[in-house]
Amino acid sequence: MFILPWMRLMRRYCLDQTFERWAFEQLELPPRAHILELGANTGQFWYENRERIPTGWEIEVTDTDPVVLDIARKHLRRLRPRVTVGKLDIFRLPQRPERYDAVVCNHMFHLMPYQERAFVLDNIWRYLVPGGVMVAGTCAEQDLEELRAQFLDLDPELDIFDEDKTPFFSIERGDRVLEPCFNDIKVRKYVARLEITDADVLVDGVRQASRSIREHLVNDASREFRDYFARLIECCGPLRTTRQAGLFICRK
Repeated sequence: MFILPWMRLMRRYCLDQTFERWAFEQLELPPRAHILELGANTGQFWYENRERIPTGWEIEVTDTDPVVLDIARKHLRRLRPRVTVGKLDIFRLPQRPERYDAVVCNHMFHLMPYQERAFVLDNIWRYLVPGGVMVAGTCAEQDLEELRAQFLDLDPELDIFDEDKTPFFSIERGDRVLEPCFNDIKVRKYVARLEITDADVLVDGVRQASRSIREHLVNDASREFRDYFARLIECCGPLRTTRQAGLFICRK
């Protein structure tokens, strides 16, 4: 199974339940439900929970990137016809009023400027049946703070969480963004421990997640950082950090 570098880092070294397994348990849906996921990437959320999906759920897994959609189709092919995979541009959403019992958006809104986010939220609200829920996953502002400090100490420009991801849709502040559309908002917080023992997996993961790190860690710089973290792990043991994230569960 193909796993993106960031997901490999988060899964391989997590000592507790992964975010995807935990988030699935927070879904408050009936035995029969029609579900849309926006920005699904490789379909990892449903793949990790494939044995737990009720037979009465009909799930549409969508993204705009044809490459990750091809991966999602391979991951989820055994779940057809309950799970379908297709391209859907979140900024050109078709008119589907009151069609879905749930819309899932994991780690998507923090990447959007305010106006785009407001537009998508308005469309999601229209998509939901009365009583339907939007489930939005995001990070906490102290997510991976120990690991983030390691990179910033080495170079103040190497931020795992890029500045261009502001205004930040965090678990602490995201409810302010959601309140214009939703009155019933619940917050669920996720905390997990990571112990990282492989410098290559670490650097590959953060390079995928951060534009600033991708731009700086190329060629010799990338090798130097890999060597530095490899020596640090060999000398001091695993790099320990804390995953902090959560869900907003918003009912229409």
